[in-house]
Amino acid sequence: MPHVHDFYLIVWFEKGMGKHMIDFKEYDVQDGTLFFVSLGQIHQFKEMFRYKGYGIVFSEDFLYNMSEMIHKYIRNEIFGSFKSSFICYIDKINLIEDVQQLFNVLLDEYENGNQLFGHQDKLALLLSNLIIFLKRHGTWSYQFKDEKMDNDYCYYLNFIDYVEGHFKQMHEVKEYAKALNLSVGTLNKGVTKVSGKRPLEIINERIALEAKRILSYSLEMTVKQVQICWDFQTCLIL
Repeated sequence: MPHVHDFYLIVWFEKGMGKHMIDFKEYDVQDGTLFFVSLGQIHQFKEMFRYKGYGIVFSEDFLYNMSEMIHKYIRNEIFGSFKSSFICYIDKINLIEDVQQLFNVLLDEYENGNQLFGHQDKLALLLSNLIIFLKRHGTWSYQFKDEKMDNDYCYYLNFIDYVEGHFKQMHEVKEYAKALNLSVGTLNKGVTKVSGKRPLEIINERIALEAKRILSYSLEMTVKQVQICWDFQTCLIL
């Protein structure tokens, strides 16, 4: 059944064939595939055959054990919950073995280190090592920005982060510009340069996605209630 989590999820298919649905889109599963499912995303495993792998679950709070750069990449890039879902493919046998070893080390610390000094910090470091390895050696469904983040890219990341936390209450670009201490022009220029989309388009896409999630899989809110809750003039059902 399709379901929603209130935590981050990394699914590693060391071996497997089938389909995985995330936010209404189906993706192929093959050996060496990793899926990154964000908070609030709807996902479902479908038509799975002979699969073997691991799942890593962690909360928003856990990210604060990591460096600022890794934290931002994980939260705003890899787990950007209103962009296309992120998938990483490891297509070489030796690299699959390397990823498996990284998972094994994580599992060992998780199971055997919980009473030892620095347990949470070590888990954060091991997960960071995994993310860095995947970023360097994996084939991603999204082209990452280079680590040298210019001002425009920082504006974009901060904007995405703020939209995720405030899209239900804030619907205008000028509200976000004020909150981020930027002019509307600077925010428009930076976000458009990095993403190819204007800030208002990103805000509206996030609102529309949340409405679609609720209306598709929740009995708690009707179309009218969604319109009232978020001050919709028109309720989009895609």
